[in-house]
Amino acid sequence: MTSKISASRYLFGVVFTSLVILFASSFVFAQTKAMTSPAKEEVKQKSQVAQPSQEAPKQALSAPEALKNEKAHPAAAVAAKENAVAQEEAASKEAEPTAEETLTKSENVTLDFKEADINNVLKIISYKSGINIVPTPDVVGMVTIRLVDVPWERALDVLLKTYGYGYQKQGNIILVSKIENMSKLQADEILQTEIFRLKFLDAQDAQKILISMLSNRGKISILYARGQKGWQFGTFKIGKEATSSAGMVKEADDAAKKETVSIEKNAAGDFISREANFEPSVKSKVLVITDTVSSLDRIRDTILPLIDRKPRQVLIETKLIEVNKDKLRDIGMDWGFGNVDNAASNTVLLQQVAKNGNGEVSRMAGAHVLGSEVTPSIFGPKSVGILGTEPYNTGAEIIFQKLTGFNMEAIMHALEEDVKTNVLSAPRIVTLDNQEASILVGYHTPILKSEVSGGTSTDPSKLTQTLDYYQEIGIRLNVVPQINEDGYISMLVHPSVTSSSSNVEAMSYVGTTNTTVRYPIIDVRETQTQILVKDGETIVIGGLLKDVIGKQTLGVPFLSKIPFIGSAFRRDTYDTQKVDLLIFITARILKDGEFTQEEIDRLQKNLGKEIKVVSKKIPVN
Repeated sequence: MTSKISASRYLFGVVFTSLVILFASSFVFAQTKAMTSPAKEEVKQKSQVAQPSQEAPKQALSAPEALKNEKAHPAAAVAAKENAVAQEEAASKEAEPTAEETLTKSENVTLDFKEADINNVLKIISYKSGINIVPTPDVVGMVTIRLVDVPWERALDVLLKTYGYGYQKQGNIILVSKIENMSKLQADEILQTEIFRLKFLDAQDAQKILISMLSNRGKISILYARGQKGWQFGTFKIGKEATSSAGMVKEADDAAKKETVSIEKNAAGDFISREANFEPSVKSKVLVITDTVSSLDRIRDTILPLIDRKPRQVLIETKLIEVNKDKLRDIGMDWGFGNVDNAASNTVLLQQVAKNGNGEVSRMAGAHVLGSEVTPSIFGPKSVGILGTEPYNTGAEIIFQKLTGFNMEAIMHALEEDVKTNVLSAPRIVTLDNQEASILVGYHTPILKSEVSGGTSTDPSKLTQTLDYYQEIGIRLNVVPQINEDGYISMLVHPSVTSSSSNVEAMSYVGTTNTTVRYPIIDVRETQTQILVKDGETIVIGGLLKDVIGKQTLGVPFLSKIPFIGSAFRRDTYDTQKVDLLIFITARILKDGEFTQEEIDRLQKNLGKEIKVVSKKIPVN
């Protein structure tokens, strides 16, 4: 019985052990399969990559067939060979970056060295950047530096400055030496001359910037062609400034002007300004620069790409609305007693009132109340030729005369003039960023110059009047836009409104002869401000208002103040002038292709059409 139990226990142990071993084997097999699968995939990929090279022998073995095909079709074979060579050259050019591409690429590097040879560190930076770095024999020593994720140019600059070295870039080569030797290297550097053709920037504007960046041996000049003078079509003056025709430019205007090109600090800490002469009439886009290779590289690769950029344009749309109201009213009565002509004459005409016993005239009387013999100072009609004295030629004039008994004459006159003018202009102009745009809605009035000559007993005085210059009269708007970030535009705005409605008289005396010359009085309303608007927004400039209310009374004291009856003893003149100007300015940044032909056609269709201005009243709580 005991032996049976032992046998069964032994059998159970064998079965259990076999199951454990089987389970462990299957687990190990599964892990091994999972680990070997990526290796098989990698081998498979390698075999696929290597497959073209395995086909090469096949192609080599079929060389006789290729020779047959070449003999059968020689032209096709030559074209295939040329195509293959061209593809190989293009691939090699794409694979190898140029020196300029290598210079401009900026990759970050991480450096961590302790007591390392500086030449080895420079080699590592050279490998990383793709730039040839050549140290001079005096560049020796050990360096310790740790920089994390910085551009290689900055890492090189910090490393060399920390240990008293400098560098000079010449093309795709950087020469490293001690700082005290750099000036000698620059002095020994060969000068070269290069011609730069600018795309957008004017050559003189670029010259002002580049002068201060040249070396001590460098020089810069502008290549331009001076235009040949042709026929002079005539000149005239506007505001005392000579304006010549396009066919001729005065030499005086072409004179060189001195301008400041840079402001520097000297060793004592004082500011020193460098100045140079420039000719405003020179317009060119070609610069000729002679300087060291390093200076030319800096100008070509760093400075000019940043400043010679396509300028943006700004479309300025304006609406100028001017409302002008001028109202004149003149009412008065004149009385005359003693004669029928007393009310129309400033001389008192007498009439007999009584006689004595002998039939002789013993009493005479006469009187008048006049207001129509002079023109009031505020009497300024807009119409030409309206008289302000009696006899009147405009308005109503009523005359009453009493011819029997004691004579009497009464004259009543009334005049009213109401002038309303609305001026609407909507000019549009495109200008470059930071360039002034000027709009004038008006005219030029001639200002005359008077000269008096002679004036002796044998030679009488002569007055000669000639044209001095033209004065602008009307609405002028000057705008200088400047494009800022985030689509904002800052504008320097200068609106000006000028008019001339009166003159001042000047007397000239030569001997016993006097001459009167009239000069116009120019009324000016102007303002200047700087504002910031978003692209497409509209601003309104108001307040250029002129409101003049004038009243003048000519009459008899005390009697003219009596209510109702006083109107018969005075002359009242009212002159009201009101001018209001509103300026709407809309600035938009023009994008490429935005000013299309459709927009030009639309503007042409609107020529001659009435412009409607829609105004909306906003209630104020």
